[in-house]
Amino acid sequence: MSERAWEKVIPESDRAIYARMGLGRAMGYGRKPAVLVIDVQVRTLGDRPLPLPEALEEWPVSCGLAGWHAIDAIEKILQAARARAVPVIYTRVERASPLDVAYAQSSFPVSERGQEIVPRIAPHPGDLVLVKKRASAFFGTPLISSLIQQGIDTLVLTGTATSGCVRATAIESWSYNFKTIVVEEGVYDRAELSHQINLWDMNSKYAQVVPVADVLAYLNG
Repeated sequence: MSERAWEKVIPESDRAIYARMGLGRAMGYGRKPAVLVIDVQVRTLGDRPLPLPEALEEWPVSCGLAGWHAIDAIEKILQAARARAVPVIYTRVERASPLDVAYAQSSFPVSERGQEIVPRIAPHPGDLVLVKKRASAFFGTPLISSLIQQGIDTLVLTGTATSGCVRATAIESWSYNFKTIVVEEGVYDRAELSHQINLWDMNSKYAQVVPVADVLAYLNG
């Protein structure tokens, strides 16, 4: 396998210790997957690719070019999933009430425009779109009921942010005993170091972080 993103920042000694402990073993794939697209909204990408400092001028929670690079992988995953009738599920952050604690703690309330899912990977008829107000896609949504009803055993995660909503969702997915796959090139964050460290940590404990080419081979197989 080619060099993984985290190998640039995680010392070889740390990786060796984790390997000795048996962490990071591949959990494999199940027989019935679903693809989850987490919060890929205008608020985190804007309307066009811009370097992060410029993007933040227009959208205060933008992830800049990192998000646009991930869109390429997400688009490929969605095409493969739909070709095989694999369920596709979206989450989006919606404007909260001022009485909502999370809203009150946030410096960046979500505008109407910012709530929109990026048109390039917009939902198709029949896709499930869930509104959430917390980090995990499971918290306060009917996601787990939908997955159980459809007999899903594998959850393929894409979206943002690697260190936040993706990680929170991966931990809950693992807790519910789903085989949890994070598409390496299909998730993104505002800080590259945080992105790389969280990919490594999720791959070590809660998920299998897999290159997009391998996920496509699984979905097409």
